[in-house]
Amino acid sequence: MEFNKNALPERESDLIELNGKPVYHGPTIVFTEEGAIKQIAFYKEGKLFGPVKSYYPTGLIESVFTWSIMSNKDLLKFVMPMEKF
Repeated sequence: MEFNKNALPERESDLIELNGKPVYHGPTIVFTEEGAIKQIAFYKEGKLFGPVKSYYPTGLIESVFTWSIMSNKDLLKFVMPMEKF
């Protein structure tokens, strides 16, 4: 967990070791300077994977989209944009 200069959370992430290096794995939460949730994203072995949600400062959802790893290539693919709420 990382904190800003006001001791409020800045980022919370789960990490695993892959090939001797720490990489994101699981949920990552990014916070505003005021401590509100700004974005929630999911990673799989260091690569963005699954839903990514962004939030307005009020806490309402700003946008949602999903990422997936293509099965035959090591690339990220934009899968399904969703309308803003």
